[in-house]
Amino acid sequence: MEKPTSFQVNHLLLEPGVYLRDADEKRSVYTYDIRLVKPTLSYREAITPQMSHTLEHWLAHYLRTISPIGDEIVYVGPMGCLTGFYILTFKKYTEKYLCNLVITALKAILEIDEVPGAKPEECGNYTLFDLESTKKRIPEFISLLNKY
Repeated sequence: MEKPTSFQVNHLLLEPGVYLRDADEKRSVYTYDIRLVKPTLSYREAITPQMSHTLEHWLAHYLRTISPIGDEIVYVGPMGCLTGFYILTFKKYTEKYLCNLVITALKAILEIDEVPGAKPEECGNYTLFDLESTKKRIPEFISLLNKY
């Protein structure tokens, strides 16, 4: 059985950063792996489901409505392993450009007081957020991405 691109990556060697995982040139869809936590290391705390949901809403909001590439965003979603996010775009960007954009988005979340789209009529699990804890982890994520 063929493995998806993401299952072919050796997670023992994977470091936090931004990686172009799949480039579907035929359909013009590009999948980026936004890795905020080093996978498989027990000393590193994974992102909690509440933090992941908070970051998902913020990144989707920021990238689609504030960033200069809003029209190119196809999808922003969390990884099931809770170590990062996938961002799909219609246009190919350099990993460095996308990394800087994510860092800018992470810095901007420190300035908000409520999670976008977190009302009962806007979200199917509107109670699964934790903005305060998310903000506490942001400097760590920024530091890890800056090393990339």
